[in-house]
Order: sequence, then C-alpha cells, then structure tokens
Amino acid sequence: MNVKMAGIDYANAAIDKREVFAFTPAQAEAAMREIILKYGAKGCVIISTCNRTELWLSEESKCDTDLVDALCALKNVSRSEYESFFVVRKNDEAFLHLCQTACGMKSQILGEDQILTQVKKALELARSVNTADTVLEKLFQTAVTSAKKIKTQVRLTSYNASAATMALAKIQEVYPTLKGIKTLIVGNGEMGRMVAEKLVALGASVKVTLRKYKNGVYIMPEGCAAIDYSRRYEEVREAGLVISVTSSPHYTLRYDDVVQATAGKPNKLFVDLAVPRDIDPTVADLANINLIDMDSLGILPEDELNQKALAQAEQIIKKYMTEFRKWYKFRAFVPVINDITSVTAEKIYGNIKKELAELDLTEIERNLFEEKLSCVAEKAISGLLFGIKDSVQEEQWGECFTNLGKVVK
Repeated sequence: MNVKMAGIDYANAAIDKREVFAFTPAQAEAAMREIILKYGAKGCVIISTCNRTELWLSEESKCDTDLVDALCALKNVSRSEYESFFVVRKNDEAFLHLCQTACGMKSQILGEDQILTQVKKALELARSVNTADTVLEKLFQTAVTSAKKIKTQVRLTSYNASAATMALAKIQEVYPTLKGIKTLIVGNGEMGRMVAEKLVALGASVKVTLRKYKNGVYIMPEGCAAIDYSRRYEEVREAGLVISVTSSPHYTLRYDDVVQATAGKPNKLFVDLAVPRDIDPTVADLANINLIDMDSLGILPEDELNQKALAQAEQIIKKYMTEFRKWYKFRAFVPVINDITSVTAEKIYGNIKKELAELDLTEIERNLFEEKLSCVAEKAISGLLFGIKDSVQEEQWGECFTNLGKVVK
C-alpha cells in the first residue's frame, strides 16, 4: 500500500495559518487535477473544512511525493514558514486517522456530525474530476461506512455536538435571551441555514444574504427574510448580532466598512464561522465589537469524554481497517481471477456449443443467447472466486489461485 496524507488542522495551527491552505470546491478541483498531472499520482482527494485541510494521495510504490511541498506550491507560500504546522501520515496510520476524523473523534467539538458529510463531499468532488482512484475510493468509502456505524452504535459524548450548536452556546453567553434580537447572517450555505434555523427557533429576527449574480433555487430557512448581499452593511448598522459563514476567499466584512456601519452604535456581537475568515480580524479592535471566530469555540473539557464509548468506536474502526487491508491485499489476485473466469466461461460455452447450434434460433436470437450465457457464466464464476477472500486464509490465497489456474488451463 502507498497511501499517504498531509494535514494542517486546529490542533497544530491557529486559524490565521489554516486559512492559508483552505480550498473552495472550485480551487480543490483545479488543485487535484494539477497534483495528478504534476506528480503522476494515481489518486488525489482534498479535504478542506473550517478546521482542517488534508491532501490525500495514492501512488505507485516507487513514488514518494512530498505532500507538504505540494500544498505549499499550490498556495504559493514558503514551506519553511508552514511545515511545522503539518502532520504527514502513511498507510495504516493515515487510514486510522481518516476513520477517526470521519466519525468526529478528531474534531474540535468531539463527535460533531458535519465532518462526516464533509468527508463524503470531498470524495464526491474528487470523483467528479476523475482523481479518486480505486484505492482512495475504497479507503474513503470504508472510513465513511465505519463512521456511520459508530454514529448509530456509539454515543461519543453526551454533548449535542455541532459547530452550529457550539456557536449558539457562545452567542447565548452574550445574549442569554435571543427573542427579538436583530440578526444578520451573511451566507446561505448549509451552515448558514443551520444557524439561522436555530436562531429563529429561539425568537431572533433573522435576515440572510443572497447574491444577485448567482442562479438557482435557494432554500431560505423558514422565518428568515432574504436581503441582497450588497446591502449587508446597511443591515450591520441595525443588527445586534452579525454572523458570517461563506466560502469566499475574501473578507465579506471589511474593517473600514464595519467602522463606518457601526459608528455611534451600541455594542454588537460578530461571529465568524468561516475558514478562510470572512470577517477582518482587526474588527475585534473596535470598542463596540465582540468578535468570535472558529478558534473561540473551544474543545469539550476532558471530563466530558466518554472513554468507554471511545474504546467502542476504536473497535469498530479496527474491524473496518482489517477489512480494507484484506481488500487491498486481494487486489493483487484480480488479474488471475479475471483470467480463470474468462477461460472457464469459454470452456462452458464450448461444451454446449453443439447443443446451441441445434436450437431453432435466428442468428440474432443465438447471438443474444450466447452473450447472456457468457455474462451469467462469468458472473457466477467470478462470484465464487471472489468468495475465496472470505473463506480461505490469506496466506493460502496464492497457492489456491495457482492451483485453480492449472486446473482450468
């Protein structure tokens, strides 16, 4: 196996470092294509979330791409400035990390649900640009499956864990009651809608921005009013609570414009749930602004962790890791299986060719019948051969297929 990843996340890097390596979906598409072309990798997937960016590669055994170099080159930054913030993992260590990440065990908020969707979307994006090879496809699918199993069988923490919930808890430290609080949410993505729904349920008066130049159907949370993005500073002037959560590579709320919009106004709470950050961090210097960003959400204290649940999750991951390793090792026998299947199907057809010729069939009917027969035979034989993976000890696979090959030939 030659699978590896390099990642930068909240555990090792503050948001000002993480945001340098954030990718929008369009940027990730271009980057994955570039990695495949430049380094000759067989597969590439990029995970980019608020708390982490990870570059995943599947390579030939003779290749050894420097992933930190590759990421720094993609972002046109100096390796020496950022390499200490990265962690590089290979093979089993990398797969274990992916499984733990997908189920929320490595999230800033333990057990949060959004990361599973983000891992799935990362694979889907790579698949859409044909950079997810068979190995990464299986690796990510197995990690997602293990995470789903953990989600249904294990409660990692008694805390209702999600970034939206944690942000709401921070907001309520400032506004214990949100009833009637004028709120502006910049961004109508999944997270923006989630936060909007929670705030509306608590009685806040919520407005959400939309951009004119985008086309398509928007899902506006019930109880929210839509405003054009260009009018956001007008709304900042009146709102007591301002939240920004977009995938924009630029600030959605700039310092000078915020100064002008909030001059002479009472204290306001700004919440930035984006990476890269949406709100110019120097806004925090303003006397009437309290700014919260992703790093302010914090990690659940250690006594909140359910050690028994974590041990159960690890056992589930261990099972899926074993399955993946078995699948990977068995791949080496696929060409042999295909050869045996083809030869055996031909022999089956040869044994009944005379009987087929005696049937009262048109040429078209005979061709269709032969095609169907070959297909059924190959599927049946292939199914039996692949069943060997689960019915024969791994160390006996080689001898088993060697002997089968001799018999059919």
